[in-house]
Amino acid sequence: MGRVYDITQRIIAGNQRPEITIDKDHVYKMNVTKAAAIKISKIIDEMDEEGADENKLKDDAITVALGKEALEYMDSLELNADVYDTVLNTIIAATRGVTLEEMEEMTAAARKNFQEGKKTRKGK
Repeated sequence: MGRVYDITQRIIAGNQRPEITIDKDHVYKMNVTKAAAIKISKIIDEMDEEGADENKLKDDAITVALGKEALEYMDSLELNADVYDTVLNTIIAATRGVTLEEMEEMTAAARKNFQEGKKTRKGK
């Protein structure tokens, strides 16, 4: 008989929807299905395009992952722009199966590489 790999527990654990807590009364389950992750990935890629409307794209990603109600609630709070970046990083972390801290480290490294690339291009 061949090998049997039982991944039942991994599938069960991996299929539980992560949640994001905005405040004590607002907890939203994230849509991190394959289809949602693909949409979110495409939205993130669009942010790198010249002339992209980053705020609209962030709103789109939040809507895909958390729903329109969550976006409307966050907008009603008049949050600082960097809070939306934290929410977006949380969504990306959930779709990639990494911690928020790991995602923030990757974002900081990418930002640093981007800045260094800009300096190099200016020097030429």
